[in-house]
Formats: sequence, C-alpha cells, structure tokens
Amino acid sequence: MKINFEKLKLFFLTLFAILVGSKKVKPVEIGIYIEDNVDPEFVKNSLCFVPHYWNFTFLTEAPKYRKMGGEWETFLIPEADDTVVIFNGTLRNVKYAGGATGKSVGVSRFITDTSEHVFGLRIWHELLHAQHIDADAMIRCPEFEDWLEPQFSSALKDNKVAFEHSMQYQILFYNFLTWKLIKR
Repeated sequence: MKINFEKLKLFFLTLFAILVGSKKVKPVEIGIYIEDNVDPEFVKNSLCFVPHYWNFTFLTEAPKYRKMGGEWETFLIPEADDTVVIFNGTLRNVKYAGGATGKSVGVSRFITDTSEHVFGLRIWHELLHAQHIDADAMIRCPEFEDWLEPQFSSALKDNKVAFEHSMQYQILFYNFLTWKLIKR
C-alpha cells in the first residue's frame, strides 16, 4: 500500500488543530545546532513534521556538550536547556538515534536516514522526552487507547506487537502526547 504523506500530514495537522482548538499556546523556543556534515535543508524539511508547539531557531555557534561515558560517550547532547543538536551518527559511530537529558536533545542522522518525515518524527519524539514525557509508552498507555477513535483503538489493542513500530500509530501517539502537553 502506497501512503500519500502530504495527505497524511494535512490530516494530522488538521486533527491537531481541532484537538488544540483556539487556545493560544506560546511555543517553546528551541535552538537547533547542526554539527558535522548534516544537510541543513534536510533538517529544515524534517522540522516541518514537528508541531508548532515548538518554534525553532538555528544557532550559529556550537553549544557546550555534556560529558557522558560508556556507550553514550560519542553522543552529543547540549548542556543548555531547550537546545537540540543534530549530528552525523555514522561519522561519530554512535549507537543511538536520539537522546534527551534534562530539556536538551541530541539527534543523530545516520547515512541510512533518507526520509525527512521519519527524521522529523525522531526529533518530535526526543522533544517530547525533553518535556519529561514518555514517548516510548505507546503500547502501555490505556489513556491513548481511550483517546483513539474506536476502530484504531481496537486494532491497536488486538495486535500491539504489529503496531508497536507503526509510523501511523506513532504519529497519533505523538499528537496525543503533544495535546496532553498543551493541556497542562
């Protein structure tokens, strides 16, 4: 089955607007810094898939990075809150695609990352973590199941293993989490 991502994007943006309603929410200001040889256009296009709950400004100076050890030693996470660094995960030989500590985020782009949509979802996922929200809890979240339309909820309940890594359900889950974040 071929998915029309433009129609899917418009559907979720419309859904998000309906859920949020007319309540004015001041966006969280996020500084983005791009390390290594990551294509800035790829990052800008990827950010189009992240809701406007976050407002992005591109930084021109490298932030200070946290010192981490073990399997996180080469992974970059900024010290400053509300800062995201995008870096070349292949070049830095990192194990993880993303990570958040406090309110700062590191996102690695690997040589195999060619979809701006999927990369945007990765950034969105980590930004939710930076708001102290468990973006990994989709199949363990009864509140999300109740929030879904009945046909989507029953499909998820009936086969959680099949939908655990479904991009469509992840989009719904991230919308649900962002909606809850706005309602705080």
